[in-house]
Amino acid sequence: SMRSEFIRALQEAGAVRTDVEPAVLAHVMEMLSYGFVTVAEVKGAAQSPPFDDLFATIAAMMDRAFTPEGADGAAGKAVIRRIATQAVRQFLSP
Repeated sequence: SMRSEFIRALQEAGAVRTDVEPAVLAHVMEMLSYGFVTVAEVKGAAQSPPFDDLFATIAAMMDRAFTPEGADGAAGKAVIRRIATQAVRQFLSP
């Protein structure tokens, strides 16, 4: 999947732990994303904490769980920029 390829690229850049299978991490991220978007249907929006708090907590959890010690943040950002640039090019191409 595209998400697995993205994770693999981050692993190669040293921004994501290499002892985690990219397809498994991609699936975990998809589960979190789906739950993040649909939990209000089950629980009700009024019972959910603020969006910014939820997003910050998930980001911190992912960082602690999947970022290797001494990771190169600049290398990870370079991967994200490269993939984003490719996506924009693909979107804009006829």
